[in-house]
Amino acid sequence: MPASGKLPRLSGCASSASTPATRCISPPTPWGGLDQAAALNQAGMAYDVTNTPAGDLGLDVKYGLTSNLTLDLTLNTDFAQVEADDQKINLTRFSLFFPEKRLFFQERASTFEFGLGGDSRLFHSRRIGIHEGNQVPIYGGARLVGRVGGWDVGIIDMQTAPLLDEDGQTTLPSENLGVARLRRQVLNPYSYVGGMVTSRMGTDGSYNRAYGLDGIFRLFGEDYLTTSWAQAFDSGWEETPSALDAGQLRLNWERRGTIGPVYDVDITRRGDRFQPGLGFVDRTDITLLQGQVGYGWFSPESSPILRHLPTLSGSVYQRTSTGQVESAEGELNWYLRTKKQAEATFILYSNYEHLAKTFNLAPDAYVPPGDYRFLQAYVEYETPSGGLLKAKGYFRRGGYYDGRRLTASFSPKWKSPRFFEVQGTYRYDYVTFPERNQKYVNSIVQLKVKSSFTGQGG
Repeated sequence: MPASGKLPRLSGCASSASTPATRCISPPTPWGGLDQAAALNQAGMAYDVTNTPAGDLGLDVKYGLTSNLTLDLTLNTDFAQVEADDQKINLTRFSLFFPEKRLFFQERASTFEFGLGGDSRLFHSRRIGIHEGNQVPIYGGARLVGRVGGWDVGIIDMQTAPLLDEDGQTTLPSENLGVARLRRQVLNPYSYVGGMVTSRMGTDGSYNRAYGLDGIFRLFGEDYLTTSWAQAFDSGWEETPSALDAGQLRLNWERRGTIGPVYDVDITRRGDRFQPGLGFVDRTDITLLQGQVGYGWFSPESSPILRHLPTLSGSVYQRTSTGQVESAEGELNWYLRTKKQAEATFILYSNYEHLAKTFNLAPDAYVPPGDYRFLQAYVEYETPSGGLLKAKGYFRRGGYYDGRRLTASFSPKWKSPRFFEVQGTYRYDYVTFPERNQKYVNSIVQLKVKSSFTGQGG
């Protein structure tokens, strides 16, 4: 039994060409454990230990309505055995993005994609069942994904239990969380238009709703135009903001090839009240102007290098409400791939940052308000992936506001031909602010072991 005291869920599904609609019911999954509490006795000489058995029952159902439309039902969902998030060090002023690792949400997740630029998105499934790093109990829910006629369809509806603190006080009410996504191919096989609606409603009367319309159009060759509009509504607003203040508009034109001319132009306007309750937004109240140009080519046959791709890019983040430039970055990037499939990247950064208030990097390291300009250099190398052993490493050095920064990382991976994969990661960060006699030092060491065993009955 796992240390958590919870048994792994088992499922078996069968389908064939004659019966494409799959019906799969996992056995009811009991899980249990022992809550143990220790407290000093009245004499204060020993601990009294109280053991409280705990257990529950969960159920998963997968039902193929058609060959391309699947309904998943889950009761008393348990995500305790999901792989833990990779540790990250945040040296920026903005929220870090963590990817979804729960299989229930990973399956055909592309149907629910509604990008807002970068890592920001209108719907991020990690907002379901996770609150400020804590697991939120889920009573149950349903997920419908597939294709109906010419439409890609995705619907999720989940009901969560209240989240209680150590004193039994409610920190998050029971909520109903829902998302609906529709998308349809238009013009050609590489273009579509679609829409999304998300809803977050608490039993205390609170709510957050958002909607969006988007489209990706392949205009000619490898040139694509991406457009989107999204808007949010929240019960916590004392005054209803304008559509622009509570919304985001984005236009992007890019050439997606890596050989020949490469270019990308992005314009995004995001209001200061735009905060979709089931989405992820790294920063609000910004107008982004971003551009990139480059040219890629293949090397001569005699060269060990397969291809080159140098690019020059720049971005400016301006505060929408005041017009103040918050951040700006210029980047000179040179990427190359060898004929043995090794990869190398060399980057020079030129940064500008405006701080309206103190940026607290750590309890004993901070950056005061002001305007800062600094340069950084970055080198990354990844070995070929064909063998049993591969590795990736990078090194970053340069200015950091009014200080200096050094970051180094090394990640080797060994994969056996059949069963095991072992990956280690070491990252080291060293930041100093000599004028204030401050520094921030951090190391991360991670080890992952993955195994898969398959057998055939006879």
